Amino acid sequence: YAGAAELQTFQTVVLENEFLKAEFIPALGGRLWSLYDKEAGRDLIYRNSELRIGNLAIRNAWFAGGIEWNFGRRGHDALTCRPLFTAVTKDDDGNPVLRMYEYSRDRNATRQMDFSLPPGSKYLFARMRIVNPNRYVIPMYWWSNIAVAETPGERIIVPASSTFSNTYVSEAEHSMCKAPLPFNEGIDCTYPVNYWSVKDHFFNIPENERKFELAVFEDGYGLAYCSTARLKGRKLFVWGQCPGGQHWQQRLAPAGNYLEIQGGLTHSQLENLPMPPLTAWEWLEAYGAVRVDYRDISGEWNHAVDTAKKALPPQSFF
Repeated sequence: YAGAAELQTFQTVVLENEFLKAEFIPALGGRLWSLYDKEAGRDLIYRNSELRIGNLAIRNAWFAGGIEWNFGRRGHDALTCRPLFTAVTKDDDGNPVLRMYEYSRDRNATRQMDFSLPPGSKYLFARMRIVNPNRYVIPMYWWSNIAVAETPGERIIVPASSTFSNTYVSEAEHSMCKAPLPFNEGIDCTYPVNYWSVKDHFFNIPENERKFELAVFEDGYGLAYCSTARLKGRKLFVWGQCPGGQHWQQRLAPAGNYLEIQGGLTHSQLENLPMPPLTAWEWLEAYGAVRVDYRDISGEWNHAVDTAKKALPPQSFF
């Protein structure tokens, strides 16, 4: 972990159209390393400047940046630094689809991830499918983890009025409480730079609300992360502004501070979902840019949420 830096080469797979360029590394758990907005000339997700492996995760090997896909057992995926099976196929219109798939030894279950970027689309699509082939119930876990640059004034917007706030008490103990949005514990918790120390928020999105999360910067530009209803959970993770949190950031992310927004099968990451026998679950995720008036997004919470909803494509879009 503390060895000198050296040059490494990985095979990448690129999906690209006139609006976006997505670069994947199948050998590193299928990580989406970068998602570049050609119109804005900006990275939509946090693209790390170095691959820095840390003493973290189920397999004791994890790195920050991009988008990771966590499947089966609670925590960062066991295959974070291992290759996935990879293939190239086509959709019904003949557009290329990147498919990555694997088997979980922990759960005796499989996952399939189909990524597409059709011509004219300003959103990258990810069609996920997980299968329980057993004749018994298994505990299932899924969280898509998106790294985004952390900057002053940046706000996280979700269609929720309450959150499950998780505090790290010790290495083996968590403290969870339900709290209102956006103000709790003396701060507006929708602004990531307000946190002194490491923090999780699991946003309590009502069943009938659209499932999305936005990270919007001071210039009104941001990332929109949306999904169909099965992926009901949304999360914010920050390292915090204290010396310890900043040390972690400097160790893992020399390109600058980052945060994580996430989507999962459950309301929080401290639980699994019982998956019935002989069952397949599918959902669709979408990633793209939004532009809003920052005065609207930084104002009163309900108005900010309404502004975010209007900035998204119609729900029938996916």
